Amino acid sequence: MHKIVRLVLLCGLLALPLVSQAAERLQFEEEFGGKGEAWGQFGQEIYVAFDQQGTVYISDSDNRRVQRLGPRPLEIRGGEEFLFNHPRHIAVDQQGRIYVTDWRGIHIPETENPKLYKFVPCIYVFDAEGKLLRTIDIGGTEAKPQALVPATAIVDQQGRYALAIKPKGWDRALPLAISPQGEVFALDPLYHRILRFNLQGEKLLEFASYGDGPGQLDSPEDICTDREGYVYVADTGNNRIVKFDSNGEFQLCFGRKGLGEGELTEPFAVVSTPSGRCLVADQAEFERRFEDHPFTAKKGRATARWLEEEFLPGEEGESELEEEELNEVGPPPKYLKLLRRVQIFSPAGRLLEKVVFKIDKSDPELHDLDLLALDPFGRVYLRDQDRYVIRRYAIVSYLLPRWSDVDKAYAARTATDRLRFREDLGDLDTIADEQESRRHFTANQALSFNYDLSERSKLLFKVLNSYAHRKDRLWDFDNPGNDYEMVEKGTDSSVGVKFQYVLDPNLHSYRQMSLSVQGLAGYTDYQGQATEEHLNLRHTERSGDAKALHLITEYDLTPDATVRFTYRYIEPDQTTRNFKSYLYDPQGRLYYAERHWNRRELFVGEFMVKF
Repeated sequence: MHKIVRLVLLCGLLALPLVSQAAERLQFEEEFGGKGEAWGQFGQEIYVAFDQQGTVYISDSDNRRVQRLGPRPLEIRGGEEFLFNHPRHIAVDQQGRIYVTDWRGIHIPETENPKLYKFVPCIYVFDAEGKLLRTIDIGGTEAKPQALVPATAIVDQQGRYALAIKPKGWDRALPLAISPQGEVFALDPLYHRILRFNLQGEKLLEFASYGDGPGQLDSPEDICTDREGYVYVADTGNNRIVKFDSNGEFQLCFGRKGLGEGELTEPFAVVSTPSGRCLVADQAEFERRFEDHPFTAKKGRATARWLEEEFLPGEEGESELEEEELNEVGPPPKYLKLLRRVQIFSPAGRLLEKVVFKIDKSDPELHDLDLLALDPFGRVYLRDQDRYVIRRYAIVSYLLPRWSDVDKAYAARTATDRLRFREDLGDLDTIADEQESRRHFTANQALSFNYDLSERSKLLFKVLNSYAHRKDRLWDFDNPGNDYEMVEKGTDSSVGVKFQYVLDPNLHSYRQMSLSVQGLAGYTDYQGQATEEHLNLRHTERSGDAKALHLITEYDLTPDATVRFTYRYIEPDQTTRNFKSYLYDPQGRLYYAERHWNRRELFVGEFMVKF
């Protein structure tokens, strides 16, 4: 058995390099915010920006205000010059100036009684103290319409009746980025373009267009600039990142649709760090369930039958639940988690590393987390969509798994079963001729560990142990010489390691591979002897052991074709134990010995295809 245990543990140690390669995780630093209107609280719709010192700025659409948190708190609500209508995206330049996108109504000249306004998106520019410096209108003003156009009745800021023209996209989102040179880049997703303004608010350039070619965009969602002035755009519809220079010239693009390394699924956040690395977050999610949890059986059904299962799959003793019932129940949601990721690229678009983090759906407070933003220092901000709090995490590296990142479970069960029999063997008296008592004690325990090496691979480790103690006694009242007592003790232990890797996580082309190693050892000791005290009577000694090794590897050649190899070594195969029995006579002399030994080796190769 020692050889089997060493082999199983060796397979686990071989996975340690995989652990170290995928050990970029998130470490919690701080939680702030919450639902409300007080200082430091937010509404549901918020946008986040950061300055060079990492100070957090919040644009709160619901409360129509901007907050600067940290040692120099600031609140901007509006005044006589303006009032926020729907503040959205926010950015901060190197001098601390604050840029906020919104919409406003512009009075069209030569219109009175009633006045005619045109609603247009705009960018408000504030100094570091919150004073309004200027307003940059997107689309500008126009003369009176020359044809009939629809208008909406409004009440203007002076409280007078007026009319308003609402052109297409008047309240659209405009993500912002400020270059080191102080130029403003506004991403206009509605028209799949980028607008460049100088510090005075003058429009300098418009570039990009709709499409999937070089320099084209499809429903982009985020924009940033790096230390050299290059512009990066999260091209959401094309599942890629597009890079331009400050003059709007296309440089390169990286990423493609998918869930693999370097692939992107609807990227929505991009940020450049001072070192030049590009952090990208996308909507890719990888669902995981703690399937080897000891309180679950097939398909996650919560049951106590795990303690009765055979250590080697495919043997007798598997769960007796009907297949239809199992399919209807499904896995318990309390063991569900979602894995999300942030991928880090070089300025040339080469994947450098990735950060994997999990959202535990069983956590009463943190089950509703979602990725909110990335800051230039490479930190990740998650938001609780229920409590509206923001949690900040740092990206950390470590050699071995953290205990908190390992799914773990322990279960134990004991049972005592006492039975007593009396028999009257058909004579004429009413006195029992024989009496028998049995006392059975069993103890079982299971310990499971599950560690996600990455969003596509995981390592499982499981230990099962059982102990049984049995004591039987027979009283023969007619012939006390037949009284007999038997004590039997037995143990079974199983250690298993399984490595699973998803070759292709896409739903319509899903493929995976797995390798599992499982070892089993069992031992039984039996002692029996006559109980008549005045005689040196016969007794029996018996011992038995068992061991097994099970290796399984599976590989999906295609989504519909799989190869599987199985190796099984079982000793014994025909009985529960390889027994050695010794019987001794009343004088203590060995008069009978019996040994039973067998083993079996099985190697199976399978090919399965669906067509």
